[in-house]
Amino acid sequence: MIEKFYSFEFIVNFYFIEIKYYILYNYSLKRVMFAMKPFRYVLKSLFNNSVIIEGRKRKWIESFIIFIIAMIVALIPSIVTIASVKGSSILSSNANGADEGLVYFSETMKEKNIKFEIKEEDGTKIITMNDPDNNWANSNDPEHFYAPDSYQYFFYERSDRIIEEDGTYSDKLVQRLRVYLALDLNSDDFNKKVSEIQAQEITAIGISSFLIIGKTECFLCVYSKNAESWSSPFATRYMKYDRFKNGEVMSSYTGEHSLSNWKEFIDVGYKSTKIVTLFTQVGIYAAINVIISLFMVLMIFIITRGKHNPYRDYKFVEAMKIVGVASLSPAILSALIGFIFPSFSTMLFMVMLGIRIMWLTSRNLNPSIQQQ
Repeated sequence: MIEKFYSFEFIVNFYFIEIKYYILYNYSLKRVMFAMKPFRYVLKSLFNNSVIIEGRKRKWIESFIIFIIAMIVALIPSIVTIASVKGSSILSSNANGADEGLVYFSETMKEKNIKFEIKEEDGTKIITMNDPDNNWANSNDPEHFYAPDSYQYFFYERSDRIIEEDGTYSDKLVQRLRVYLALDLNSDDFNKKVSEIQAQEITAIGISSFLIIGKTECFLCVYSKNAESWSSPFATRYMKYDRFKNGEVMSSYTGEHSLSNWKEFIDVGYKSTKIVTLFTQVGIYAAINVIISLFMVLMIFIITRGKHNPYRDYKFVEAMKIVGVASLSPAILSALIGFIFPSFSTMLFMVMLGIRIMWLTSRNLNPSIQQQ
């Protein structure tokens, strides 16, 4: 039998390495387990009210971070819904001839040698009109232009079947799109012009969709066939020129891709407005959610008051911690349901948070239950 002898140096190195890895493994494991404690607390708080109540004595930063995460999660469906809106969706089946009117407008502009071009002026993208034959101002063209006392506009009309009171019907030409020029107006006057058109009374000509072409922006307002008021459009789109490349637009949208070009124009122009709309609406929704959450904090604080209430030692800050942690599960549920029913996404968090707090207070902050 051959015996194998190890040197003293080899044995020392072997045990040194074993001890080294043992210490590193256990030390790392302890650090991981320590780091996992907040996550375990968050997971338990999703369904365990007692954990939330006990968490009122934890650090405020934990509940604050959880609350911020809950606010973000609750707003995800609204963010996705607003961000996914395309400007060209305004030209849907309810466009009521507005899409045809835009195509007709481009064809007429090309026919009359009128060009609209995007240019850059002092770092700002603007639109200019090149009308060498002064065709736009020619009010002697009743087939394309109408010149009332207020503002001359280009119009598109098509035949529509009108049912009379006696049951008979007749075909009548009805305006489906108007195009106004406002290249000489600044932003404030441009907005006033939009309000002025939407505030006008209904005349014999009726209600029609309209496009206002301004120097730095344009506005498209579409009405459905059964519109009864200028102030009740089907959809509207403010469009900026800042994302366009220099060159001819609108008047060049002719041929088989004319409508596609118009849709692309609306999509590109609406991007800047959509970003502003996104931040504005999401900010409003976030503010409402915060106010509702503070109301729930106040409700918990008031419920726990009373001379003989065993929870009367709860402070307002502790009530804030409770609501902050309790808001995560309602946020997750409202986000999941919000993707299924997007139209209800703005109010789901409020409803879910109210249900969670009512459940928490009735089960864990009810003095009668504790006495039993």
